[in-house]
Amino acid sequence: MAYPIYLVKTQYPSIGPLFPHASFIVTAKNITQAKALISAAVPNGASNLWQNATYNDLTTITTATQIPNLIGWTFTVGLNTASNSTVTYVGVAQDTVASVGAALAALLVASAAAPHASFTSNVLTISTTGDGFGTDTISYTITPPSTMFPSSYTWAVSDIVAATVDRGSAASANYITFASTFVPPQVFQGAGISGPFTPLPFT
Repeated sequence: MAYPIYLVKTQYPSIGPLFPHASFIVTAKNITQAKALISAAVPNGASNLWQNATYNDLTTITTATQIPNLIGWTFTVGLNTASNSTVTYVGVAQDTVASVGAALAALLVASAAAPHASFTSNVLTISTTGDGFGTDTISYTITPPSTMFPSSYTWAVSDIVAATVDRGSAASANYITFASTFVPPQVFQGAGISGPFTPLPFT
């Protein structure tokens, strides 16, 4: 049986030399037990300082409602053909790599830039072997929402794009393979006594 892992944080940066950091990691079956452990283990642990601290269940980060989806992410994809055609899609609520890939394929087909574009099993095929675009170069940009990461952090596009295949022979297909699992790196802050987790905004 796996117990939750709570991050317990007070609103104060320090409570004294014995516990300079006002936070603890506690394993317990529930918040009530976690509070009882804090009361017994921490000096003055029964005070409001600790009983009203935030008790965030770190294991809940892995649930679908806590992992950030691709809402607000901007995807621009195309081929550097003579017309240099690209399409752009901005993620909406509950978007995943699969739904974004399908939307990009539909936009490429509708634009006539890549009439045989498709998305299957994490692969966005932009041009097929019969299109004659095999020597062209795929162009793409993937931009997260502006407030998702601090300005000093550069996220790795390779986290979401596993590989691209282009610039082959004229009869080759051009495609992008997305990572099978993508979790946007995120800093979370608990908003209440037991969560939920909410991303910290950066400007």
